[in-house]
Amino acid sequence: MFVVCSMVGPYAEYPEIEARLDSKVKPSFFLLKGTPIGSLGANTLLGGYTQSLQVIEGKQTLVNEIQYPNLRLEDVADGCVYFGKESEIVVEPDASIYKDPGYSRELERRRKICEF
Repeated sequence: MFVVCSMVGPYAEYPEIEARLDSKVKPSFFLLKGTPIGSLGANTLLGGYTQSLQVIEGKQTLVNEIQYPNLRLEDVADGCVYFGKESEIVVEPDASIYKDPGYSRELERRRKICEF
């Protein structure tokens, strides 16, 4: 199985991702295993940040915690499609794909899996 993730949005880690990309073209696809981007923490992708209310020095304080401190991007996916800091582009599929019966059957198969 080859797992591909996608990333888009205004996350703090994105400047670091963009600095490590070979290409500034978006969207970009890149492999993660053994790469500088793959070694980055996976918390942005997994939503691995939580907040808890803790008492510190007698005061209630909101503390940010990392849920998956040891996971890297390459641990959770093989490749990634990076769209940029925000939705910088719009990709429109070729309209002819909707006329393909095989495409329609695949969509229907996936809908059943997701119980839509």
